[in-house]
Amino acid sequence: MNISSPLHFIARHPIGMILTGFLGGTLLPDLASLLNPFILPILMGVVFLSFLKLDLAPLWAELKDWRRQAFLFLISMAIIPLAVFLAAKASIHLFALDPAHLPAALLLFSCPTSSLATTLSLLFDGRFERTVANMLFTLSLAPLTLPLTMSLLLGETVGLSYAHMTQTLLLLLFIPAIAALAAKRFRSNGVSFLTRFSYPISLILLVFVVIGALKGFLQVALDHPANVFKTLIFSSFLMVMTFSLGYALGRGNPRDRMTLAIISAWPNLGLSIGLAHTFFKDSWPYATICLAVMVIPWYLTIFMAKFTSEKITERERVAGVEG
Repeated sequence: MNISSPLHFIARHPIGMILTGFLGGTLLPDLASLLNPFILPILMGVVFLSFLKLDLAPLWAELKDWRRQAFLFLISMAIIPLAVFLAAKASIHLFALDPAHLPAALLLFSCPTSSLATTLSLLFDGRFERTVANMLFTLSLAPLTLPLTMSLLLGETVGLSYAHMTQTLLLLLFIPAIAALAAKRFRSNGVSFLTRFSYPISLILLVFVVIGALKGFLQVALDHPANVFKTLIFSSFLMVMTFSLGYALGRGNPRDRMTLAIISAWPNLGLSIGLAHTFFKDSWPYATICLAVMVIPWYLTIFMAKFTSEKITERERVAGVEG
């Protein structure tokens, strides 16, 4: 059988893949335990594929527009994390959420832009090159910005070594980036295959990350089902809030607003799971599970981008008819 057929199927059904991984990690605890120690190496594979498929030539115009990139960076890496931090603190106080929701949520929305965001920009009337440029920009600066954000907003409350986080991010991001740049020099069939199918292969790797992150989840779900339900509601609220805030803060036409909304709502979830597993597994064990549960609304709330895109298209069509 041609291997491209199942990869095309996987690419067309991302939500089904994530739900399969979620069920696998929940119902197969031995598999979750097997994959759990390898979360970071698997994530390095995802980062490698993200850099492998980048074509810098069309991005130069966006990268040269430093004012626009600085504006996107300010919103996605400062305003959005601060808003999430305040919302998480209020939610923990009002709804008696597990305190681990605070570092988990802040970690997620302080992470760089995801490759999923670039795909959504392409599908739903965002600016693809701008989103890719923002992903590259935020990935490059993440070893500095992410620990700084966590330090400023959380201080010493989580007992986190910020220097260690910086070192981990440097290894996690720059080793795969260098490897991808080296691989792009070799026009082998293997590199071409990985470039062509980077999205479904990345999705498979993310499924492995989710399964590994769900180690111990079944017992937590059986003992405290209300906590899991609260996490689903809380994470869904954060997705809607960040998308709406990004769209509201966007400048320019609806496509520019859509781009910022997507960048704001879909940071790199896989990276946040890996970091939570590395730094919070002892002091905040529920943080990793919390982020793994967030995978479900992270994908299901794609309907927001689809709905907004349809409204933009409808307005442009009406404006064209009236014009």
